[in-house]
This record gives sequence, C-alpha cells and structure tokens, in this order.
Amino acid sequence: MYQRTFNKAQQSIEDGQILSPFLLRSAHQVLLSFGQGIDKNPGQFKIEQNYLSNKA
Repeated sequence: MYQRTFNKAQQSIEDGQILSPFLLRSAHQVLLSFGQGIDKNPGQFKIEQNYLSNKA
C-alpha cells in the first residue's frame, strides 16, 4: 500500500504535477483509507498541536 501510493505520487510529479498540498493530501487519503487510519480524517491536515514530553 505504501509503495503503491509513493509510486503514484512520484509518477504524478514526473508527469509535471508539482509537489503541492493537494498531492500530499491525496496520498494521505489513500494511505489512511484502510484499517486503523480511517477515523483520522484521511486527506486533511491536522489542526491540533502535538505535545512531546521529556518523561521517561
């Protein structure tokens, strides 16, 4: 799945499409359209901030 999505994005770029938010969201939508990611807003940018902790 990942390799197929990457290859499709790469082919789009080779065909003249620029690396754009549209292309990134399209690839993201394909990757998250199956399995665990389906409820994670496939094809959309995150709007909430991540928090990283220094706790071990």
